[in-house]
Amino acid sequence: MRPVTVHDVMAAAEAVGRAPKAEREAVAGSLVAAARLADLYRKRLGKKHPQFGSGTLADAALALGGPAPWGEMNTAGVIAVLSALARQPEAQLTHKVAARSSAKRLGGIASPQSRQ
Repeated sequence: MRPVTVHDVMAAAEAVGRAPKAEREAVAGSLVAAARLADLYRKRLGKKHPQFGSGTLADAALALGGPAPWGEMNTAGVIAVLSALARQPEAQLTHKVAARSSAKRLGGIASPQSRQ
């Protein structure tokens, strides 16, 4: 699966939040599995998976019928998605802007507390 961004988590949480409460964990696990499958497909064939997209969690969530109206995402959906990701050892949570900007600062770490 491709690195997971905040956008991926929010899109997946919206999709999971639409599922009945008893099915949310299973839906979240299915999204992670679909993203992994799509990423393998993309790596092997050099193109997007016809159903699950490019291997991102957001693309897999879109395959469930598109995004829910903004605001329908709930805490239970976020928790289910993060739990499913935690069960995947290769899942990388990333925030590209923060990761790039901190590496360019002096010494790579800018907070005074980290230099103690």
